[in-house]
This record gives sequence, structure tokens and C-alpha cells, in this order.
Amino acid sequence: MTRTPLDRYELRDPLGRGGMGTVWRAYDPRLGREVAIKEVHLPEHLSPEAREEARARTAREAQAAARIDHPSVVTVHDVLELEGTPYIVMSLLDGVSLQKRLNTDGPLSEEQARLLAGQLLQALRAAHRADVVHRDIKPANIVLADRGERAVLTDFGIAGILNSGPASVHATGSVLGTAEYTAPERLERDEEDPASDLWSLGVTLYTALTGRSPFRRDGLVSTLSAVMTAPVPGPPAPGSLGRLVSGLLVRVPERRLTVERALALLKTVPEARSSPLPRPDHRRCRAPLPRQGETSTGQAPRRSSSPSS
Repeated sequence: MTRTPLDRYELRDPLGRGGMGTVWRAYDPRLGREVAIKEVHLPEHLSPEAREEARARTAREAQAAARIDHPSVVTVHDVLELEGTPYIVMSLLDGVSLQKRLNTDGPLSEEQARLLAGQLLQALRAAHRADVVHRDIKPANIVLADRGERAVLTDFGIAGILNSGPASVHATGSVLGTAEYTAPERLERDEEDPASDLWSLGVTLYTALTGRSPFRRDGLVSTLSAVMTAPVPGPPAPGSLGRLVSGLLVRVPERRLTVERALALLKTVPEARSSPLPRPDHRRCRAPLPRQGETSTGQAPRRSSSPSS
């Protein structure tokens, strides 16, 4: 059912709702294609100055993500604002999130995880070259598209831009990401550096291979403590794939694998013909947004805030 038009776009039905936004399936009649539109929800308690800062930052971050040209990064087509609310227009992906795939079918095989790792490392290389740090890499923000043959990194809603100055959405107290996937240096010093994305990728790959996050605990405080101090688990797979994951899960950022070293490690053994990633349901969707109220079950706040579209 077509809803009120948004500029030239026809909103149809919601694909996901969360505390930070709603994602809509929409139609672009000018180009004759379906798209996904994320409506960014700004907290009502924000002051007018903070609200304006958040809107401006959201637009800049979406524009930065739009500069990333890579098949494993969601394509951003447009940024709009209507009555003070920002909207981000993106490609509509045909697939399911990695999180849903793990929930329904269990862990990936080593071959599938190797393919996933290679695609996401190349996506991060493209993002970091564009000075974009994703800051929320996790299975829920990875879509398995094209019948499972292509992993796509989505949801740049809290992405950071390197060397962009002090203004940021999280300066208003918004969440930084999901605690169990957040790099220790971001929890401790709120550092915005490409190395933090590589830690998050390491946790994601560990989860993909074992079916469980290595740092998930029953509560937020214990999860934060696990990320900061719990022993890092051993390799979740043999050979170079296991060494790759272990090399990403190094708490000292300077000792963590870089993108180039990680890609080189993936090539240290002959690879058999790659099989597709697990075939998902063929329904159009984006990775689900964090659920409303997720604050108490795993969203990492600023260090100065209380212990989360």
C-alpha cells in the first residue's frame, strides 16, 4: 500500500523499526526502482542545538558512505530532510541478515566463513580509504544478498568520519554500537580508528564460525567487562582462517591485524572453488535495526554515559 510521498519517493511498508529509526520499502518513480529509506529518529530530549548537530552529522555520514564504491557496501543514493527529520535512501537488498542465517541454520562452514571474511575485509578497505569508520559491525548489519553469494555491509547510521572535527551524533549521548562487538579501545577511550572495525569483524567471524559471540554475557556490565578483560578465546577454526580471527581479536590496536595483512593471510593456503554463502530466504530486506529498549541488553554507551533503526 502506497503511503504519503517523501519528496519523489513513494513509501510503501516498513521493513524494520527501532529506537534510532525506521526503514521503509519505497519506490522511486523517476528511475523505476524500489529502494530502502531509513527515517532517522532523533531523541526527543535533545536541545535544539544538539538536534541540529545530530541532523547535520547524520547527513555528512550518509554522504561519506555514499562515496564508498564497493559491491559489499550498501549503496546510498540520496539524503533528504523533511520537517527536521533526516532520511537516507539506499539500495534495497534481496536477502537476509547473517544474524538471521545463524539463528535459523547455525554456524557457517570454514569455506563459507573464508569467503565472508574476504568480502568484508575488502569492504572495510574501501570504507577506510574513504575515511569512514563503520563502528557497528555485527551479524545483524551484514546482509547475505544475491542468493547468498555476496555479503553486504549495511547500516552506517553511527558511522564516523576521520578528521571531521568534534561534532558527532554520539556527543549527544546516543549509543555507539553493540557492546559485545565493540572494540576495547572504543569503550575505554572512545577512539575513532579503522582498527576498531577490524576487532568487530573478528568478533563477527568468530560468531559466524561458532554460532555464539565470544563476549556475550547475561548483562551489559558483565558484557563490557568481558570485552575489556576476559581471556580472548582460542582460534575458532584451524589454519590461516583461525589465525586471521585470532589476529583481529588483539586488544592492543597497534598489534591487531591490518586489512592488508588479514587479506594476505587469507591467501596463504590454496583455496578450493568458493561455494556461495548460505542461501537465504529470497525476501527483500535490510539488516534489522536494533530493537527499541536494547539499551539494557547489549548496546555500548559513551564511557561517560550510563551503562544500549
